[in-house]
Amino acid sequence: MIFITLREPNATKLVKEGYGFIADSIGLYSGVVPYTAFNAKKSYIEKNQDIIQKFYKGIEKGLEYVDTHTPEEIADVIISEFPDTSKNDLVTMITNYKNADSWFKTPKIEEEAFKNLQNIMIDNKDLESYVDYKNLIYELN
Repeated sequence: MIFITLREPNATKLVKEGYGFIADSIGLYSGVVPYTAFNAKKSYIEKNQDIIQKFYKGIEKGLEYVDTHTPEEIADVIISEFPDTSKNDLVTMITNYKNADSWFKTPKIEEEAFKNLQNIMIDNKDLESYVDYKNLIYELN
């Protein structure tokens, strides 16, 4: 038996084609890990507080939408971004992500989650040593 880690829609596609099955979500075992982050130079952040705030609020609204809507409703909104994926498959994927509690409730990266990410990176030799949270994560006022 071989185990691999795949992101969607690849995992669901392989299941549909009969090449395997989804055993579980690795996220259920790894703890909270920030997967997506956005970066900007400190000078840009300092000069463009209004843009940074609006961007943050937009991400926050998206996360709130995902948290408060059904997989079917979410699929209706995002289906145009996945032209090779059926709505039924999208609903399945979104349901899996919701069941694994994969989405943050807020865009804020908590210090514990940041450290957990670094632990994974250090274990995999992608990072040599810890980076101070306050040196890398920008806190909105």
